[in-house]
Amino acid sequence: MPMAPGMFPLLCQVLLAALFALALSSPASPSKDQAPSDAAAGKFLRACCANTTSAAVCYDSLLPLAGSFQGNRVKVAGAATAIAFARLRRFGAELRHLQRGGSTGFGIRVDRTLESCVKYITYAFTDEGAVLAKLRRLETVAGRRGKHARSDLVEARIGLVGVGDSVTYCADDFAGFGGAVLASPLGKKVLAGNATVRLCNGIASELVASIKL
Repeated sequence: MPMAPGMFPLLCQVLLAALFALALSSPASPSKDQAPSDAAAGKFLRACCANTTSAAVCYDSLLPLAGSFQGNRVKVAGAATAIAFARLRRFGAELRHLQRGGSTGFGIRVDRTLESCVKYITYAFTDEGAVLAKLRRLETVAGRRGKHARSDLVEARIGLVGVGDSVTYCADDFAGFGGAVLASPLGKKVLAGNATVRLCNGIASELVASIKL
């Protein structure tokens, strides 16, 4: 569906706002008082995040877990994937909350599009447990050398593709309704949720793609 006039600048503004908010969610760099082990963990995480869509957001969102990664890039990818699914779940909950009134106020087509968005996102949730389980198997050397290693990695990537697709379909569907809908609280919530999930999912997808078997 073609993007409505004015949609691209608005989406860019929302994405930048999401980037800014996420980047401020935790300290951007280790403090001078960190223990040597903490500093090493932070340095490792920074290296893992360096080539992602947003290195700053990647680093800040995963920093609270840095001490648990122990030099294991698969654990970093698994944690980022869990965050992506958590953001998707929150977005889905926000959209379901908007349905409680029974009508968006923009007519039946918009109502049905919102319903479709919830279905897209709910369907993407079904892969969460399997994707995280496959990544946990790949955390060990034995798992990365096992006969299922390649299929586990491929299926984890596919699961993340599903996350991205679910919010993209939703945003694309809403884009066709034009400025009045997109400028409304409903439209802004859809665009903001889409931007946040896509950002987190992009980071997770890049970290998973970097896993070496």
